Amino acid sequence: MLLNKIHHHLKKHANIAYKKIKRLRKKRSNLNILITTAAVVMIWRGVWELLDLYLLPNNHILSLVIWMIIWVFLLFVDDERIDELWEKIKTEEKIKL
Repeated sequence: MLLNKIHHHLKKHANIAYKKIKRLRKKRSNLNILITTAAVVMIWRGVWELLDLYLLPNNHILSLVIWMIIWVFLLFVDDERIDELWEKIKTEEKIKL
């Protein structure tokens, strides 16, 4: 019973906070971009640290080389999607003009 009350209370306040953040994001789009960029950088830093810890932790140079190869491979795999997105953006700009 107590857990249900706590859950309901937290859900209510989370919903209120979500609505306030959503309104703030609409009003302050530059702030939204800044917060999103900071979040991405922090996540990326955490991922990078974990990768350094678990992939060849005793050989830092080899670990960096292996991860650079993996990231370059992922960029090449994702390149098709980026090209498709770029074509879509160019097409939409032509339609607007």
